[in-house]
Amino acid sequence: VMRVKQYADFAFIASYTGLVLALAALASRKGGWRRATGTAAAICGGAVGAFDIFENRAILKLLDVPLRSTTPAMIQAIRAPATAKWILAGVTVVLLSASFIRRPKNS
Repeated sequence: VMRVKQYADFAFIASYTGLVLALAALASRKGGWRRATGTAAAICGGAVGAFDIFENRAILKLLDVPLRSTTPAMIQAIRAPATAKWILAGVTVVLLSASFIRRPKNS
């Protein structure tokens, strides 16, 4: 069951990476400082997808190993990309949020 869920997660990764890239492109079109945040969000969003793939591949390798044969290195192969993924996901959300916040115009 876990293997099927991991394979389904690859489709989810493609979906959210596409969404982030589309939102980053929209932010970049606004020009000015938003172009820079949109570009940074696109780079971070792409990296999130890449690290998620690394994490999934490490999990799939671990599924073939009996529990008592699991080594700390195998666990670390999951933990490191997962940590990077979540940190970069947070940065991406902040960058996109900053790009789409409207400042009120002075009357």
